[in-house]
Amino acid sequence: MEPGKDNCFSVPEHTALLDRELLDKTLGGHTSLIIKSMEMFFKTAQDLMDGMRAAIAADNNGDLETNAHSLKGIVGYFNQGVVHRLCAELQFSGRDGSLPGDHARVEREFQRLEALIRDLCEEMKEEMVRLA
Repeated sequence: MEPGKDNCFSVPEHTALLDRELLDKTLGGHTSLIIKSMEMFFKTAQDLMDGMRAAIAADNNGDLETNAHSLKGIVGYFNQGVVHRLCAELQFSGRDGSLPGDHARVEREFQRLEALIRDLCEEMKEEMVRLA
């Protein structure tokens, strides 16, 4: 990819990662359910990211696929865009046996996902304050 060119995982600074319309649709707009779901996401997402980090370090394609697939599932309640697509890309990397041969690319995608998950969590925290 040429320097300066956006890829499909680029997000303009002003783009919200938390899809409030999707959230209302999937959780019916129930404030307490939304807050509980976000609280569960914080812990579960961290555990799955830790699992992906360990899988990449160990060049373990199976664990990468499993953790990325699980994360994609829970991300799907809050984002069907770039975060969801990047989880899918990492899932497919594990399924296709990209490690160790394409380790550098997988590591870059994971680091991008890590940053997006942090940003998504920040948006969720802001939404929880707004809903409280």
